[in-house]
Amino acid sequence: MKQISIILVSILLLVMSGLYVRQVVRDTVETRVANQQYVVVLGDSVASGAGLKDGRQAPGCDVSDQAFPFVLGKLLGKPVEQFACSGATVAATQTKVTGTVVEQLEAAREYIPGSLVVVNAGANDTGWLQLIVSCTTENCATDKNRTTLESELAPLKQNLAALLTEIQQMKPQSVVVNTYYDLLNPGDTCFERLGVSAEEATFIHEEAAKLNGTIAAAARQSNTNLVQIDFSGHLLCDAVPWIQNATSKAPLHPTSAGQQQIAAQDAQALKELTPGQ
Repeated sequence: MKQISIILVSILLLVMSGLYVRQVVRDTVETRVANQQYVVVLGDSVASGAGLKDGRQAPGCDVSDQAFPFVLGKLLGKPVEQFACSGATVAATQTKVTGTVVEQLEAAREYIPGSLVVVNAGANDTGWLQLIVSCTTENCATDKNRTTLESELAPLKQNLAALLTEIQQMKPQSVVVNTYYDLLNPGDTCFERLGVSAEEATFIHEEAAKLNGTIAAAARQSNTNLVQIDFSGHLLCDAVPWIQNATSKAPLHPTSAGQQQIAAQDAQALKELTPGQ
């Protein structure tokens, strides 16, 4: 029970500290420089670098300089405009009206033409984090939870496809959308001490595949390139995980190494789309 309390308290601290309602924060450049190509990133706490050390002077939205947007900027040799914020949903929901990626897009509008755009969002629209946390306190591998998640995926697909289409209409050089990394392999047992059974580990793996399938469908519908983020060999139960554990500041979010992996995959995709980058 003590370990279960730790993961619940960690999630509560994220919420109580305001990370889910903070305003959009822009980094690096206050005014667009003519003819400058940027790396522009929109998204949620994965893209903001939740739980990692912040080396910037003006913190906000739980943004860390170890987050993949800043690593990506270095890999591509481009200035970064980071708009991602913890808790962001793609669009407004019944329980969340502000703090959306749609709002981030409005703030980012002037930087997008001719630039390289990455979108990393969708999990918050489905209550994904809350579902996983519930696995530590009760059996989450239920038909009810499957049905609930399924009902949230259809609007996510439409909202994400609409967002990506709008970005495309702003004439970026290239735009990609990321899937989420797996947390657990089917049947993993390392989290049994937290109350997560092997059956629930399989459930989490299967539902993550559905979430990523929805993101992939939105990418196809909007003719956007998909980057399938792969943490194979570095999941929560592996010897060297790229995912923060239950006692971390931001459980289940990427470690610094995980952020570097996301950046490397995005860089490869953008280079293939944009020869000479």
